[in-house]
Amino acid sequence: MRPLFLWWIFLSCLLVSCRPPQVGRAQVALLDGAPVYHWANFPSGYHDDIARALILREFQRQGFHLPERFVDEAVQEKIEKDYGGDPAKLLAELKLSGETLANYRQFTGEEIILKAMRKRETIVGHDGRPPISEKEWLTSLRQGARIEMIKSER
Repeated sequence: MRPLFLWWIFLSCLLVSCRPPQVGRAQVALLDGAPVYHWANFPSGYHDDIARALILREFQRQGFHLPERFVDEAVQEKIEKDYGGDPAKLLAELKLSGETLANYRQFTGEEIILKAMRKRETIVGHDGRPPISEKEWLTSLRQGARIEMIKSER
């Protein structure tokens, strides 16, 4: 079943890729010159777009990489759980909200990263140090960061 699902994902990406890639995102700030986005159509565990961007940036800074198979598995689980195993229902819902499967996959990957980084820093700890509070962690990520807010129309 997995090869068929992956083939379906590939074809779906081709079919919906003619839409603009940033349909569901609005730029809200610059973090050290890089755009920070707000996902308009997907609910995140982080309601603070700057915190999301800081965590995602830290993931990249530490040289981590999220294998696509984790995103594939998360999307498949969502399809099984919420759409009765029918990927066409997910695509239809995305289309209704003006979203693409590529955007949904990107958002899903980001959410996986956010959860893993939160756990690593605030629950498990690393490099021989105990975990810290989420507030302390986010404060440490903000230190030295240049954050420029952009006027938003949302």
